[in-house]
Amino acid sequence: MEINQEMSLETEIPFQSVTDLRLHWEVGQHATMGLYGGSKSSCQGSEWERDHCGSMIKLLFHGGDGRSQEDILFHGVVQAVDLIKDNGIGEARVQASSASVFFDKKDDALCRAFTDPDQSYQQVARQIVGQRSGSVICTIGQEKIKRPLICYRETPWGFLKRIASHHAGYLIPDIKTGRPAIWFGMRKGKLVEEEIRSSDLGVEIKKTYTGSGKGVGKKIYRWTSRHSYLLGDIVRLDGMRYIIWAMDAVFRGGELLFTYKLAEEASIQTPISYNESFTGMSLWGKVEEVRDEKVRVTFDFDPEKGKYFYPWMPETGNASYTVPEVGARVAVYFKDHDEREGIAVRCMVQTERQEKPEEKLLRSLDGSIVMMTDHHLKMQAAEEMMRMMDHSKIDIKGDRIEVDAAGKIRIKAERISLSGALGIRGTAG
Repeated sequence: MEINQEMSLETEIPFQSVTDLRLHWEVGQHATMGLYGGSKSSCQGSEWERDHCGSMIKLLFHGGDGRSQEDILFHGVVQAVDLIKDNGIGEARVQASSASVFFDKKDDALCRAFTDPDQSYQQVARQIVGQRSGSVICTIGQEKIKRPLICYRETPWGFLKRIASHHAGYLIPDIKTGRPAIWFGMRKGKLVEEEIRSSDLGVEIKKTYTGSGKGVGKKIYRWTSRHSYLLGDIVRLDGMRYIIWAMDAVFRGGELLFTYKLAEEASIQTPISYNESFTGMSLWGKVEEVRDEKVRVTFDFDPEKGKYFYPWMPETGNASYTVPEVGARVAVYFKDHDEREGIAVRCMVQTERQEKPEEKLLRSLDGSIVMMTDHHLKMQAAEEMMRMMDHSKIDIKGDRIEVDAAGKIRIKAERISLSGALGIRGTAG
């Protein structure tokens, strides 16, 4: 459908005309487009009742001179539709977003650990985007992660936005292809050749104050143009280099105008963000390998084998510093919001029954145990068992008990009783 001589619209929604259009595109946010206009009143009931949410919508810009190359201004997914018909007159209101929203569905949060220290941030970005059949262009993140990154109950968009902030970077959604695609870091744009007049410029000065009393100022230029440019494109003003980091396009009264926000790239860096839910959290996993009082852990929620060795620092301290065995389950504890600072703090071997809360139990893979309760201490290996009771009783039981010493063995008591089913034998020498 033609909007005017310069623009046309491709959509399943029964638009007859578009009288109002607003497009917003900014770093770190999903792009949005709102449309208002007349709808075809001749449509059948089934066409009006059809659910258009999730369908694709494309806005094309081709100029009115017949020579301009056709350009896609927006290609995204419909999020909301209102169709109204009253006295034979139809109206349509539509809200659409860039396809990057497919990375940000709240009911599709992921749990995934990236534990290979030699993996780069770019590789992490490609893997997590690939899980949602998307694509990514990376301009930051060549460094190795060195310590685990964990996407825990986060959307791919939220997780990547968070780790991009660790490199003073951002996410930028694609608005041209209609597919879930993003830039991880600032898009490398082209130099704008258009001559910029001072009458087309506005200036915003924003100051942020800290406890020191001195404010940090940030200058943002607003530039109005009739030409379409992309985020990341470069504008030179008074010998300075500025980046287009936000764009608003408005169509009203038959005219399409673009307003761009320009700033020095350093001034639009976002503060480092974290997943605050990690603070105080413990995540369980299985020990794959033990090395130098460190344990390589595969988390229960992660399909990939863990490759990072977490330091073993049990809550008991030096009182019981036994390093877990391979196959045991351990809890990795996070003291704050930075998941890269995890430590292994407690160990548990799975049993067929649920242990009683009052029992403090250490169990080896072969079944040997040390158990402490309010009333006794018990040590057992196979059929042999020793139990020390709180009323000064010591039980030693087993199929074969041996006491062997290189020196003397002395037994002293008010009464000593020895019994044997087949006899009692003593030897000397």
